Amino acid sequence: MINATLASILPLLNSCSANKPLQIGIIQWIGYQSLYLAEALHWLPENITLNEGSNTSESMNKLLSGQLDGACLNLDEALFVQAQGLDITVVTIFDISVGANVVLARPDIDDSKQIKGKRVAVEQTKGGMILLRKLLETAGLTQSDIDIINIPTDQQVQAWQDNKMDVVVSYEPTASQVMKLGANRLFDSKDIPNTIFDVLVIRRDRLRSHYSELKALVGAHFAGIDHINTLRQDAIFRIAARQGIMPQEVHHALTGIALPSLVFNHRYLNKQDGELLPVIDRVIDIMVAAGLIEHISITRDFISNDYIPAIRD
Repeated sequence: MINATLASILPLLNSCSANKPLQIGIIQWIGYQSLYLAEALHWLPENITLNEGSNTSESMNKLLSGQLDGACLNLDEALFVQAQGLDITVVTIFDISVGANVVLARPDIDDSKQIKGKRVAVEQTKGGMILLRKLLETAGLTQSDIDIINIPTDQQVQAWQDNKMDVVVSYEPTASQVMKLGANRLFDSKDIPNTIFDVLVIRRDRLRSHYSELKALVGAHFAGIDHINTLRQDAIFRIAARQGIMPQEVHHALTGIALPSLVFNHRYLNKQDGELLPVIDRVIDIMVAAGLIEHISITRDFISNDYIPAIRD
């Protein structure tokens, strides 16, 4: 049965114009599975293409070069792209990490202070650097106390097996695969609540020409979220089949993220007083301190709830 929220979204999914297909960069992160579900269930219009990459660095590079119109990114990655001089707008919050982003270590390392002098692998353009920065703070250490190695998430399992690191900053489903190899959890995103967000960003120069497609894309995301919430077992089995993992691993990964509602998205992405704005300021400060970007000033056009379906009683 289709509930009232989904029923209000479905008409958007068939209302696109015949513009050039909207190209959206995406990876196999658990928080983006709503779009894959929408694609599998034919809720994603044909003139929207999910351009899958092996890691978000690939999506960011294609976004910057103009090969993509938008991308599914971590909030800090979105800020990194903005800092490179490309104006983008956050049009949807996919999820908030509440444990799915983790710091894992070899079995003989069971305290954060023990990472001093160790090789720490992290994809440096991912939310992992924020997680690592906070872990170092709790341990009373600095980045100079560790040997940071930039290893994209899709290469981390093999790198762990090849003994190229002592500690790895990762996320699901890669994190569970590394834990199967004997890693133990030192720190995760539950320790830094309301900080690691995953968002859909669109190049600002593509917003006006793709308004109907963006409305349909965001509507498809919320249709996918509705499917996860109301037909969870079906969603879990579909996601497991796509990612090549066991259903229980998908269930575990879903417990590590919060999936914001329509109401939440409208509240956080309001240009006037959106609750994401202070989060953005905090993340910028962390990124500047970590040496990832120079300080940037974000205008209110960096967020928009214009593409999110209306809330219906």
